[in-house]
Amino acid sequence: DAQELSMAEWAQRCADQGGLVVMPHGPNPQCERAADIVLGLIHAMEMMTFNPHHGQLNPYGIADWYRYLNLGYHIPVVGGSDKMAAAAQLGGVRTYTQMGDAEFTYENWMSATKAGNTFVTVGPLAEMTVEGQSPGSKVELSVSGGTVNVTWKVESVSLPIDQVEVVVGGLVHEQVNVNKGLSASGTSEVKVEDSTWIGLRVRGSYQGKHGEIAAHTSVVQVLVAGKPLYSQNDATAVLEQIEGAI
Repeated sequence: DAQELSMAEWAQRCADQGGLVVMPHGPNPQCERAADIVLGLIHAMEMMTFNPHHGQLNPYGIADWYRYLNLGYHIPVVGGSDKMAAAAQLGGVRTYTQMGDAEFTYENWMSATKAGNTFVTVGPLAEMTVEGQSPGSKVELSVSGGTVNVTWKVESVSLPIDQVEVVVGGLVHEQVNVNKGLSASGTSEVKVEDSTWIGLRVRGSYQGKHGEIAAHTSVVQVLVAGKPLYSQNDATAVLEQIEGAI
């Protein structure tokens, strides 16, 4: 159909009314996606799966999200069922937002989601802090960098947990094998020499498939002397997406 306004205009109208703008369907469709994130019009990115009991969080969507995190766009991750037919399970992939002491209203939930202490999951519950700071926060280090302490915990009711991974700047810093248990916790020390980000990724599968991603927290930025995050390869990829969409 003919498009009467851009996604960017639609997102801006939502933001102007105090709404929550979520970029859906990670990683598709691309098109305007990259430009809208760079323009600062997106509050969160959705990781979609069509049927959680036969799938996982989309690894390509997560890789796409990492690209923007590597460029300093501190965007929380959320989930969505994309229920287009009876084959898709409503609520099978969910967003959990830590609201603290705030009253449970839609407006407060939107504000807390924008603040970024969230995780997305098809089953396991996950929490993580870096130097006591929750996802959505920033940890400031001096020009010499330093070592930060990561504390995490995961629990699941029915989905067996295979591994828990501390992810730093898109790469696995530490992997803990849970061997299909339903709970785990731990700590990890991360040496930081340049500005980066830290998140928690949980692997597990209802179908017993190896390597599927069952949950992911949003991230904590760790800034060295206030230096912004930057990756030339990711910047080039984003620019190519924008030019391709044009």
